Amino acid sequence: MFEAAACSESRRSRDTEFARSCPVCGGPIRELCGEDSIRSQRRLAYRFHVRRLERRSRDELGERALFTQDESVPLFECTECELVARWQIPDAASLRRVYADDTYAEDRLVEMLAAQVALFRRKVPMLRGLLGRPRRILELGSFVGGFLDVAHTQGWDAIGVDPGRQLVAYCRERGRRVYAGTLEEFAAQHAVMPVDCLAIWNTFEQLPDPRPTLALAARFLAKGGVLVLRVPHGACFRTLLARREAASPVTRSFWTKCLAWNNLLSFPHLYGYGIPSLDRLVTPFGFARIAAQGDVLVTLAGRATAAWARAEEQAIKRTQLAWIRCSSDSGTLVAAPWLDVYWRRV
Repeated sequence: MFEAAACSESRRSRDTEFARSCPVCGGPIRELCGEDSIRSQRRLAYRFHVRRLERRSRDELGERALFTQDESVPLFECTECELVARWQIPDAASLRRVYADDTYAEDRLVEMLAAQVALFRRKVPMLRGLLGRPRRILELGSFVGGFLDVAHTQGWDAIGVDPGRQLVAYCRERGRRVYAGTLEEFAAQHAVMPVDCLAIWNTFEQLPDPRPTLALAARFLAKGGVLVLRVPHGACFRTLLARREAASPVTRSFWTKCLAWNNLLSFPHLYGYGIPSLDRLVTPFGFARIAAQGDVLVTLAGRATAAWARAEEQAIKRTQLAWIRCSSDSGTLVAAPWLDVYWRRV
């Protein structure tokens, strides 16, 4: 888990500027959750997953209860573009070192791969509709390689980029082509090849400054190529949290489960995006949004999870998917904990 280093003078200056305006649109921001609220949510997430894990280890609890950003720092939201952001944004070099050293138990890698393959199989119809038969796909943040495996079964030529040494080795063992590093490092060492799709399913919300990545995406994508971003939905987090706080003790448990099974309690992400904030961020790089879908987080439960808790996660996410379908029909995705958003390079 990421532990923030002591802030330098320039870091404090940047945080002060962030306190005045939104880093995406420059609009006014306000506090969404203070330190005490985030600390309380962290404790709640820890108790939630401790109760559901039959085999408890620090790594398993960390993966579920703390996820990536585990500091009790305030959350702010933009009143114009709906961005949700943590108060302190770590520097990219520190995060890169942390992700490079991330390790998982072998049995957990197998479980996460199976969960991701199941998730990305659901994405194939949308990708086929937008891409036809893509010649080349580049994925940033390939993680355990679930999307690369699905692309392989479809006959697509896919390459992954990920800083995690263990994860890269795990993908290569299965014959997947994955570069160990960042997209910037990949671009520096390889000629910019035109790709039909650049997908960032797992890591966009953890980029301290996503603009350099978007600029590279525009360079890599062929004209008419598709950029795919999957992000936690800040507006849904705000909605679920408000409903939980206003609920009776009987129904509060349901909203807690909706938050916890989607890794939203204490919001352990650098940013929570919405359609307005993503449009403000992405379109200046020469993209036009062509589709957006709501979704739930990939399955978290594994063999270490109690059977009743595995069933609970499935029931909660089926309920949320039905809620997402209903809200989509009404023209809003506020019920979606996660968003898949697609742009075409124009």
